[in-house]
Amino acid sequence: MFDPVQPLILDLLEWIGPRARPYADVLEAWRTSCPRLPVWEEANARGFIDHLHEQGRAALVAVSPLGMAWLQAHRARSSPALRALDVALHPKQTNYPEPFASLVKGREKRRLGDAFGLTNFGVNLTRLRPGAISSVRHSHSKQDEFVYVLQGSPTLVTNAGPTRLEPGMCAGFKAGSGDAHHLKNETAQDVWYLEVGDRSAHDQATYPDDDLAVTVKDGAYAFTHKDGSPYAQPGTGERQASQHARPAARGRAGK
Repeated sequence: MFDPVQPLILDLLEWIGPRARPYADVLEAWRTSCPRLPVWEEANARGFIDHLHEQGRAALVAVSPLGMAWLQAHRARSSPALRALDVALHPKQTNYPEPFASLVKGREKRRLGDAFGLTNFGVNLTRLRPGAISSVRHSHSKQDEFVYVLQGSPTLVTNAGPTRLEPGMCAGFKAGSGDAHHLKNETAQDVWYLEVGDRSAHDQATYPDDDLAVTVKDGAYAFTHKDGSPYAQPGTGERQASQHARPAARGRAGK
């Protein structure tokens, strides 16, 4: 049966786009645009909208990872293929608390697997700007990971030390090996690579170099110090209860 709301939800998600918009602007444009078809309310009910609240700033809304995957899957149905660079960047690029979030500020991910509705594993096209890292160095208990370098010369850091990679080189990280890893761009040029990770349940990430721990409860990630104490809230000296965020819809590869 034809769902008259679905095309309008698609239009709403595309209108919001890859970056967060002010809540007031979105509500003014969409909540009253079609009173018999509650597009805004339905998109929220389906989990397609994230509400972002930052101290000292107006409320923002963004397309959630679920909404982005739904949008890209539905728009992709008219074609079996997409240009990778046409897949939008998600507005929330990391779940890390500070100071770790700043370390990956120059990292940009496009979730290619989500664009086709893949659920067993994630595929990302990732760009590392000069000075950026792919993630805090980490290992996984349950999830395998793989990277393939397309452009540039990143440095792969593992338990064995640093290794300079070149285009056409690849590396894999077996779950449970304890071989903590990440990529660093120590050059003056951008690095582009593909990363693949499975989505095995009950995975646990470990960060051997940093005072960082993560727990998962009800599908949400909470980052803390290794002693369990929370990180300070940005802009204050106070502690937060936790750094909660829904997991990115992908193979994890850090956060």
